[in-house]
Amino acid sequence: MIVWTCIDGLCGLLGLMMAMLSPMLFDAPGSEESRPLKRFFVCLLTFPLVCAAALAGGWLLYSFADPYFGAVAITLPLAHFVVGAWLVYRLPSNFGKP
Repeated sequence: MIVWTCIDGLCGLLGLMMAMLSPMLFDAPGSEESRPLKRFFVCLLTFPLVCAAALAGGWLLYSFADPYFGAVAITLPLAHFVVGAWLVYRLPSNFGKP
C-alpha cells in the first residue's frame, strides 16, 4: 500500500506537469479536429485527478473498510492508463481524413 502510494504520488506529479503543457497539443493547423488527439488531451487532464482520487479513496477504504478494497482502489491510475491507451489507439476515428 505504501509503495503504491509513492508510485501514485509521483505519477500524479508527473501527470500534473504534462497536464499543464497539454494545450500545446493543438498548436498544429487542423489538430483541433483530431479525435485521437482530443481523447489523449482528456486523458492527460484527468490523470492527476484520478491519481489524487485513488490515493484518497484507497487510504479511506483501507482505514475504514476492507483493506483489500483499498489496495484495489489505489491501482485505479493503472486502469486509467490502460483505458486511455485503448481509447487513443483502438477506437475508430477520423484522423487523417478530410
